[in-house]
Amino acid sequence: MILNFAASTAIFASPVKSIKFEGLKKTKDFVLQKDVEKFIGKEADEETLHEIETVLQKEGFLTDIQLSQNESADGVEITASVKEKITFIPLPIFSVSDGKAMGGLFILDTNAFGLKHNFVIGGYASSSEYSGILMYGRPPHDYFPGITFFASAGKRNLEFVDTDDEDCIDFDMKSGSAGLALTE
Repeated sequence: MILNFAASTAIFASPVKSIKFEGLKKTKDFVLQKDVEKFIGKEADEETLHEIETVLQKEGFLTDIQLSQNESADGVEITASVKEKITFIPLPIFSVSDGKAMGGLFILDTNAFGLKHNFVIGGYASSSEYSGILMYGRPPHDYFPGITFFASAGKRNLEFVDTDDEDCIDFDMKSGSAGLALTE
């Protein structure tokens, strides 16, 4: 009977005491802790480890996820060794049309400030116009909605000439917009 009891207790895994991260360069530790805190206290069995790995893969910016366990008398400490994908991306643009050149730069960060927020800033210019945008977004988490802020501004100078190449119409157009959105 003692042998059966010992064998049955060996089947059950110890509870997860903590989850630590190694290899984070940009992402703040507390940001990922929010995603895995639901596993603290659960049995550190194969299913739980698979669920932790799945949650980390769903982040979209982590790769090479390796989980290791260190068991003690009061529970299991899990260490997640990860690598972060590049999330800061500069996007230069340049074009020529009808002899007029246009160029600009947009900067995109899908893990802004290491908080899993999205950030875009950029603009373009040519001899007759320029425009810029700014966008910042925080994704929804738990029961809180996400929020996105967007703003843009620009100026355009249009000139129309007649068949004698004399100015008929010359006007400047300035524009701007801003918005705020809640997401779930």
